[in-house]
Amino acid sequence: WRSKVVGSYSPGPVSELCAGSTAIESGGENEVDEQEYALRRGGMMVEARELDEQMRQASEALPAQRAAVALAKREAEALAARRDDVVDAWCGVLKEQKGSEAALQGTGGRLREVHECLQVERQHRRALRECVRTLAESLAQLDAQLASLDVEAEGQAVDQVDEW
Repeated sequence: WRSKVVGSYSPGPVSELCAGSTAIESGGENEVDEQEYALRRGGMMVEARELDEQMRQASEALPAQRAAVALAKREAEALAARRDDVVDAWCGVLKEQKGSEAALQGTGGRLREVHECLQVERQHRRALRECVRTLAESLAQLDAQLASLDVEAEGQAVDQVDEW
């Protein structure tokens, strides 16, 4: 039994080799053909065992890979939830910032009002000090005039006493 493979050195499909449905040459080489068939079949069996081993190794890694994917998915969900919390917190911070800004602007306005009132009060105190200074000068002049009148009055009283 000899299988002819045209344009390729690889063995044909297993069904063809096992059923002997490929082109068969008959002749005196039956033993050689059977050996060649056995070798091809044995090679395919080795290749099948190697593929089985590769499949087994790949399959062994699947549970670990599934677990890793599940863990990554849980971590992604946790990060998404955490992200939502962070975004909510950030929105709260921005809201507080706007409230603080408004409060600071209100405080700034009140401080300007207080500053204006303080300037007016300082002007009033300066004017009051000027009035007090003018009053003190007037009182000093009045005191001087009264003192001179007293001196004159004493002088006249002494003159009158002398006259008596």
